[in-house]
Amino acid sequence: MVVFKDLNYTLPQSDIRTNFPEDLVFNNKVNFFVGANGYGKSVFLKAIERKFRDMPYSEVAKPDVSMTKDHLAHYIKDDYADGKVVNPKLKAVFIPIDMFSSDGYHVLLETAMLTTAFSIKDVFTQSESYTRQIILNQLYDQFTVFREFNCELPIYVTLDGFDSGVSADVAKFYAKNLDRLLGLFPELNISVFATTNSFEFCNKKNWSRPIATYDAQTLDKVCFNDRDDFDAFIVKTSTIEKNNKLKF
Repeated sequence: MVVFKDLNYTLPQSDIRTNFPEDLVFNNKVNFFVGANGYGKSVFLKAIERKFRDMPYSEVAKPDVSMTKDHLAHYIKDDYADGKVVNPKLKAVFIPIDMFSSDGYHVLLETAMLTTAFSIKDVFTQSESYTRQIILNQLYDQFTVFREFNCELPIYVTLDGFDSGVSADVAKFYAKNLDRLLGLFPELNISVFATTNSFEFCNKKNWSRPIATYDAQTLDKVCFNDRDDFDAFIVKTSTIEKNNKLKF
C-alpha cells in the first residue's frame, strides 16, 4: 500500500494550483491515470515528483533513468559499510520518466551511447515508439542493482507519456513487457504510476498482476470492460472544445 499526503502542484509560470485529497491511498503496485489529451494526467505525476524533489537529498535516491549500474551502485552505497549495503539514511527511491520533456529525449540519446542494444543512429532513425525499449532496459539494469544490494526501500517509478503516440500493438507490447520486468524482481518493493490514453496499455488482460485505473482529475477508480468503454471515457473527458485555438 502506498499513501501520499498533502500533494499539490502549481503549473509553471502561473498561479493555477491543484490540491489533491489530504491522504491518497493506492493498494496496487501498478496504477494508471486516464483521460483525454489536456485532461490533466501529468499533473498528478508532477505532484508526486514535487513531493520527492522537496524531500532532503540525503533521504531520497533520485537516480536519472540513464544512470549506469556502476554509478547507481556508488550513489546508493553506504560508504561506511563493507560490501553492497544501502545507505541507511535513505528512505525511498524515486525514478521519474517523462517522455514529453526535452530531458526524456536526452535520456534516450545518452543511454544509447552506453548500450549495445541501441545506437544514437537508432534514436534518430527508428520509430520513437520502439526506442522506448531503451528505458525498460535501463530500468532492468537499475532494478538489478537494487536487488544486488538487497534493497528494501520503496521504489517509486512515474511514467508520463510512455505510451503516447504508439499504436495499439506497441502499447500492448509495452504493457506486457513492463509487467514481465516487474515480475523479474518480486523481492523489490516497486510501485508504478503511469499516465495513459491507450486502452491496451491499461488493459487488465495484458497484465499478470492487479492494476488500478483512475480518473486523472477526480482520482476516482474507473473500470473498462472493453475498448468501447475506454473510448467512451476518453470522449467524456475530451478538452478539445476548451482548447480549440484554431483561427479558422
